[in-house]
Amino acid sequence: MIGILARASFLLGCAVIAPSSTAFTTTLFDSTANIPDAVAYPVAFASSFRVGARVAVINQPRVPSIDVLVGSSVLRLPGGALVRLFYPASSNVTSQEEAPYCTNGRETTNGMSALVGFEQLGLSFLLAHLANAPSGCLKNAPMKADESGSLPLLVYSHGYGGNMDMASFFHRTMASKGMIVASIEHTDGTASSTVIREKDGTERLQRFNRYL
Repeated sequence: MIGILARASFLLGCAVIAPSSTAFTTTLFDSTANIPDAVAYPVAFASSFRVGARVAVINQPRVPSIDVLVGSSVLRLPGGALVRLFYPASSNVTSQEEAPYCTNGRETTNGMSALVGFEQLGLSFLLAHLANAPSGCLKNAPMKADESGSLPLLVYSHGYGGNMDMASFFHRTMASKGMIVASIEHTDGTASSTVIREKDGTERLQRFNRYL
């Protein structure tokens, strides 16, 4: 019975990773009878784990509900570091393009995965859902005019192994209260990953330096 469940889990993993026709699946199930248990069990476990991980992150992360429009832009400081700005956005926006949760997508999530050891174990997919997750902010939206002519500034410096995106929901919430949040991504090797611009204008990906 356990062997049958293991082979069924193996097939489930195959169906999720590479969906196919019913006829092919039936043939594949018949062929699993010849797979040794020493192979079927590990593969079944890995397949079930991957399927479970995919199901667990459906519709995650959930964007906090906020009634105020918040914009987000990424700039490069004169010193070379990237900074992500969060600010109250004008209601007169012409574009509704949403800024991503992770500015550099999969490069950002892979950097975080490597930091905690997921990438080394082939488990980068555990954080991959964040690569295309929404931030709830409008990309490069114009800033809302303030009657006083100025807004308070909150500067956020990520910790050892962090990045400028990891607290995006918190930054969005603070910006909705009427302030500008500047989230800096350090270039000294303490960021999980960042994009460095060389003197000749070329860019390269820099990963976390665990030897600092």
